[in-house]
Amino acid sequence: MEEKEFWLAFQRIAGLGGVRMRNLCGRFGSLGEAWQAPLSSLRSVEGIGPELAGRIEKARREIDPQRLSIELAKAGCEAIAYPDSRYPALLKEIHDPPPVLFFKGRIEALAPARAIAIVGTRSASPYGLRVAHELARKLALQGITVISGLAQGIDAAAHLGALEVEGRTLAVLGCGPDLAFPQSNRGLYERIAKSHAVLSEYPPGTPPAARHFPARNRIVSALVPAVVVVEAGDRSGALITADFALEQGKEVMAVPGPIDQPGSLGTNRLIAQGARLVSSWEDVCSELGWIPREKEGEIEIPPPDLPPEEAKVLSSLGALPLNIDEIARSAGMEANVVTGALVMLELKSLATRLPGQRYQRRVSH
Repeated sequence: MEEKEFWLAFQRIAGLGGVRMRNLCGRFGSLGEAWQAPLSSLRSVEGIGPELAGRIEKARREIDPQRLSIELAKAGCEAIAYPDSRYPALLKEIHDPPPVLFFKGRIEALAPARAIAIVGTRSASPYGLRVAHELARKLALQGITVISGLAQGIDAAAHLGALEVEGRTLAVLGCGPDLAFPQSNRGLYERIAKSHAVLSEYPPGTPPAARHFPARNRIVSALVPAVVVVEAGDRSGALITADFALEQGKEVMAVPGPIDQPGSLGTNRLIAQGARLVSSWEDVCSELGWIPREKEGEIEIPPPDLPPEEAKVLSSLGALPLNIDEIARSAGMEANVVTGALVMLELKSLATRLPGQRYQRRVSH
């Protein structure tokens, strides 16, 4: 059997964890050897003791390591264990790296040369969605991988922004890598898994749980040199990601927002506490010393295939700003349908909203 299969087996033992697994590996030379070790030897390993040694003994009777590998393949997923040279180096630098990473997609997507985390609230405003999408799109055009958590709101907008320009994006999940959560993001999940990767420290079939998401956030921040918080309320989970980033010695950046909006309380406070204010993708690159690719941000992107309502609204837009009623008359559509289509066109960087609720077509990307 392969060493990875023993890591899969030990990972299933409740209460063991990555630190103790590494202790076992250090004591016996490999987890394959630890799997065969006498009970008395297991008890002597730092952090194990009689109770955990008993659990290991029980697991050896009940778990077939090779079977776990077969089940993983059946789920359409792969795994990479801590000792593997392909395990992300940045993740090894934190005090509690996952002993095993489970993923669906391309293994090279797990350790990009340049990456940024873009995170924020699930209850995002149109402003927050627009900023996250545009920031991710521009960074992706620079060859920078966008990492986020596949949640509704800011996370989804960031992933979409990168995908729109065929850029790279990695989703870190709080459930098994074979599960799309939330279900409303299933289409987005499938796109990321097919072209890049979805990643989790939980094995396939693990349902989402509240305690998983703070743990997920530490992985998001560990994989990047900087975290950008686009929009976050006073108690947003995105602030947990920012806290992890600070603990890990990473840069924290934030996008300012209106002072009268609850969704901006967290980001504005981060800026007041010293986070770098971000108003453009250039701010991110400048802070990290990344030299922009010449003219890369001005690449012309052809309009994607659009749903009928969005295509009709887009065809009604031009260089002259129009309000919603004028667009509705031109398109022959109800105003509420036009409003929804405009939100999506903004997210896709095909339309620009101007003061006074007026809109115009964006002619370059």
